[in-house]
Amino acid sequence: MERPAPPAPVFVTLGELSRQMGVELNGLYALARRAEDPLPAYYIEGKRRGAVVLVSDLSGWFERNRVPYAEARRKP
Repeated sequence: MERPAPPAPVFVTLGELSRQMGVELNGLYALARRAEDPLPAYYIEGKRRGAVVLVSDLSGWFERNRVPYAEARRKP
């Protein structure tokens, strides 16, 4: 019998996001601290470790902040 697919995650930790995207964890924290359109990372009240990002917030943020590969690789 086939197992049902696990439910889609509601949130991911910055550590998980770092591994999925191949981006340094410190780079994600820097994106979360920037003044303009920061990465929407949050801590749970009373906890100051393991910031999380809601998957629904991440989709919109990524749409606004992505750069096409060809454009990113152009030499100035």
